[in-house]
Amino acid sequence: MKRVRHLCDNGITKVPSKYVLLLPDRPQLTPAARKPSLKLPVIDVGQLLSPDRTEVLETLDRACKEYGFFQTVNHSIAGEVTRRMIDVGKRFFELRFEERAKYMKTDVRGPVTYGTSFNQTKDRVFCWRDFLQLSCHPLDSVLPWWPTSPMDLSDRDKAVSYAKHIKSLFMVLMAAVPESLGADPAILKEFDDGSQLMAINCYPAGEWITVEPLPNSVIVNVGDHLEIYSNRRYKIVLHRALVNTHPSRGCRWRPSTASPSTEWSACRQISSTKTIRSCTKTPTSPHSLPTPPAARRSTNTSWSRGRTGAVQIQGPELTYH
Repeated sequence: MKRVRHLCDNGITKVPSKYVLLLPDRPQLTPAARKPSLKLPVIDVGQLLSPDRTEVLETLDRACKEYGFFQTVNHSIAGEVTRRMIDVGKRFFELRFEERAKYMKTDVRGPVTYGTSFNQTKDRVFCWRDFLQLSCHPLDSVLPWWPTSPMDLSDRDKAVSYAKHIKSLFMVLMAAVPESLGADPAILKEFDDGSQLMAINCYPAGEWITVEPLPNSVIVNVGDHLEIYSNRRYKIVLHRALVNTHPSRGCRWRPSTASPSTEWSACRQISSTKTIRSCTKTPTSPHSLPTPPAARRSTNTSWSRGRTGAVQIQGPELTYH
């Protein structure tokens, strides 16, 4: 499969049938659905790090229960760090197809994967999305496998800097989650030692629905493992992104969780609560998760349900001109 960026670069005039849903399966978008109308809760990381953080913990708890998404501000990730990472990702997708193709794999568990859709060996209908997925932990072991172009030594430093900043933000948030749940904070050690992925997504031109973020904020959404750990008190929210009409667009996301050998179940303090439905145990392996139903996808939609990880930390919306 040549990937959607390659198809667009070669001037396709018709969307390939592999990316087209049957008419009954296509989502019906009304004009109102195209207008940003939802303001996500805002978590001030500075307040999370302060001694008196009762109010911000209540906001975090409400955001995870009612929205499954929130924005973080005062996270100490400098705008320049984000801009450098944007530049690296942009230049990777501008490489010649033959160079990008070196990293094409069907097994997404490797240190580097360049792919399309979500799982091209299983997806009945593909999402209009290419991605570069990089394993980020432990860095010393995975860095030799990362692309050498355009991520030469100087650019690799940029990517590593971004990965480290996001890991720090992840640990601050995951230190707060057990407290907001009234749970044992011992799980934090598993998150610190766990798997870390960074994915750079490319959505060639099409249509897009935009949720306006706060300037330099970082958007976070609840993942499968946090829903299990909280015994479904915190919810995964079905979400999607529609690609742009003219310029291509991209984003970065980083699912973070415990080690692949961890078997997830509800924490004891939560599972003992009778009013909350019990969750079954599940391993960390990405193949343990259900494949998203094709009916939830369209030819111009990137579909996601939080997928593997405790949370996904997403950078601001990018537009590749």
